[in-house]
Amino acid sequence: MKESPQYDFPILFWRQTWEYADWGDIKHPPEMVALYDGIYQVNLNRLISVMFVAVDHTQPPPSFPADLDQITTREQARWRSLIEARYAVVPLPPSRGSADLGTLDVVEDPFGMAPPTRVLSVDPDEFNEFCRELETLSDDVGGIFDTKRCSAVSDYRVVEFLRKRIADADFLTASEKHLLGRGPAPWL
Repeated sequence: MKESPQYDFPILFWRQTWEYADWGDIKHPPEMVALYDGIYQVNLNRLISVMFVAVDHTQPPPSFPADLDQITTREQARWRSLIEARYAVVPLPPSRGSADLGTLDVVEDPFGMAPPTRVLSVDPDEFNEFCRELETLSDDVGGIFDTKRCSAVSDYRVVEFLRKRIADADFLTASEKHLLGRGPAPWL
């Protein structure tokens, strides 16, 4: 499917456990797959990825094995998901006050292999509600080819959040805004 700029863009919900499930010749042990439970990826118009992950990004990342496919802790799985994301939504860290809600932070990849992640902190209760909704939505609209338009799932608070706080955000690139029908083609 060719992606085209659309204000009512298609949206896909994906559990990170699915990312590490068996893929042909690639087999991950079930105990490793379970480390990713509760982490969700949402793709806006298939190309703009937003990760929902409960991690305190204000703390230093844990140590990692040389082979990232050999992680052994939930903290490593959460940090890996965070640093591999372009955008992430996290619960407000305990070290921060409510004045920091909605603050956009930048987290550098400690390996220097990926671009920085833009991290948006939300109220922990709101984050938990989003994750409950993402669990339901990933059952209904989860899978590589299962997408719906935002308008078809607009009753969910997480979708409204994605439209208002991500799709309409100033921190998106001009190309990303264009893909979400929120701006002209930057190359024109």
